[in-house]
Amino acid sequence: MTNDIILNYFRSSNNVMPTVQEEMQDKANIVSYARGIYRAAKTVVQKANKEGYDGIINPSRGANPIALGVYYIVKYMAKWDDDARSLAERMYFGINRKDNYNFSIVPVPLTADINMDNDDLKRLNRLNLTPDQVIDKMRYWGADFITALSYNKEKRVKDKNFQLIAWLFSEIERRHYVREFYENLPPLKKPILIDTAISGRASSTILQGLQKNELDVYSIIIGDGFVEGKEATGRLKDKYRRYFESLIHSDKLELVKMRRIITEDQGAALLGVYAAFYPQILLAALEMGLGNASAVTWYDVSRDGKRPSDLSYKETYQSFIQLVTGIAKMICSIEHQLGKEFEQLSDKDVLSLLSVDQINEMDKMIEDVVGKLKMYNMPRRENKNVIKRDFRLPISDAFETSSHVVHIKLQRNYLENKLRQLKEILGV
Repeated sequence: MTNDIILNYFRSSNNVMPTVQEEMQDKANIVSYARGIYRAAKTVVQKANKEGYDGIINPSRGANPIALGVYYIVKYMAKWDDDARSLAERMYFGINRKDNYNFSIVPVPLTADINMDNDDLKRLNRLNLTPDQVIDKMRYWGADFITALSYNKEKRVKDKNFQLIAWLFSEIERRHYVREFYENLPPLKKPILIDTAISGRASSTILQGLQKNELDVYSIIIGDGFVEGKEATGRLKDKYRRYFESLIHSDKLELVKMRRIITEDQGAALLGVYAAFYPQILLAALEMGLGNASAVTWYDVSRDGKRPSDLSYKETYQSFIQLVTGIAKMICSIEHQLGKEFEQLSDKDVLSLLSVDQINEMDKMIEDVVGKLKMYNMPRRENKNVIKRDFRLPISDAFETSSHVVHIKLQRNYLENKLRQLKEILGV
């Protein structure tokens, strides 16, 4: 059977869903993903050079490989495009900033894929909150934190939303350099937010919070499930799609339609970042009176991965980035040849225009990624002992969810001492 027939079989089954390896065998999915990166890169170049947008917010694990892809493709476009060259000369990714670089791609830990046990739910009940309300509060906190990044350093470090995450990075995870990165980041007055959207709820909540805070943001939303001739509206729920359309009408949002966001919820092997969630700290912050709160951090395995299990994730992620950026570069050349006609092409049309040599190169790169996924048995779940070893914290319990968010509960005495410190910092 051909790849298309195999994938159609999986998709038509009520009981079997295609694995990420199987999804990657559909080359149109890869073309669509790479094309989305290229389209986002072109928009970033335009917004930065023509309208004064001054950085990128990378608010989720799902957006991380796309944001990194944008970084590499802008560098590639700089070979022939003066605007791209101007941006590439001042653009940097992650927390290793150089003084003469002033266009940052800033990771912000906004994951809200959380599980809470019975004890957590009882505490929520005492706060008259439901899990859904807490998820919204975590995302509104994200909007508040992004807004704090628009402040100068003196004002930023006094902001309670900023203080919460700075304390978590520095005092719990002992990553003082991450806190210092956020403290010393030049103010982002007009950021571009790049995010992925399945239903659209998460992005909509964050954007509504940013609107309330009156921050001037332009959004590039990568939508999932836009298969030509089948899913004209993708997987977006109607109310969130309508909200996005209102922002498109106001020239504040671009919706990049993708066949399949193959990296979504696939863990650090394809996303390049871990997310760690501390439910006790989230609940304590809410109990201290913060209107919105979150307790999620991130680990970049490609640049900051120093834990024993990071190497296999790093190798797979780098292989995947080479694949999608390699195909994006091929797509650049096709657009150069076709001009305006390019935008009318479907992903399968674009795929059909690749040369035999390019298809062979794509096959080799896909084989490399899939081979690493199989070799390392990833994406996979970590057990409690692995998490204890990697995080080096006094952990009472830990697990990784099906969406690959590590949940960590800290030992009581250690936690109580740290929370007293947090109360002093927040002044509550």
